[in-house]
Amino acid sequence: MKEKMAFRFLEEIAEQDFNLTNKLIAETLLENAMKGHFLAQKDVCDKCFVSASTITKFSKTLGYEGFRELIFSLKNEYDVIAQKKKTIDKINIFESIESWIINSKNFIENLGKNIINSKRINIYYSYCLKSSAESLYETILGINKDVFLINHNQISIINHQLRTGDINIFLVSGKDNQTLLKYYQYILANQKSSNFVIASKLSNWVEKNNDFAITFDIGDDFSLSLYRNIALQCLTLELLKLIV
Repeated sequence: MKEKMAFRFLEEIAEQDFNLTNKLIAETLLENAMKGHFLAQKDVCDKCFVSASTITKFSKTLGYEGFRELIFSLKNEYDVIAQKKKTIDKINIFESIESWIINSKNFIENLGKNIINSKRINIYYSYCLKSSAESLYETILGINKDVFLINHNQISIINHQLRTGDINIFLVSGKDNQTLLKYYQYILANQKSSNFVIASKLSNWVEKNNDFAITFDIGDDFSLSLYRNIALQCLTLELLKLIV
């Protein structure tokens, strides 16, 4: 299994695995590793309320000999990520984001009009876009709209709550988003609603010439999720100008 990056594998488990213990371990490791913090096994046990043997079993599930090898792999990948970010910082990332916002003008205006006229908005998101999804949620909540923030863990319990006229916003990053994709297809088949998608190239969600969907053009691997979150927050600011 180790042909996949450790970061990517943890992201898959955080989004797709139905084992809640595995989800919690993966999310805990991801949240800290993305900040350059690599927890000791005891710390993971304490945060996730599991035994050391559970952490070892989790690591072996990913194809590692144990927790130490998993952390070693995460550290090495983080070093590569840090070096890549130094290279990217040499270009003006904000110019790229500004260009992306300008090219997304029709999408933003369309989304803004629909939000103004809607009664309820549902935001579905990939794990690594959590921070920007929360910003969008707070922005829409601030104009007194009925808005729900729904992650992959909650999808299975909300099927019965679909309502005609809802706006559904999908924020998708990476290629391993089968739960979100299946639910998106379910909504298309079972609900009369307006559906907006912002997705990375790797996800293959976005078709050309679709005013209800746009693609991230700012890097497309896990290490660049920071920039995709910044881009989404900039888009949210543009959206705010239209809906207040």
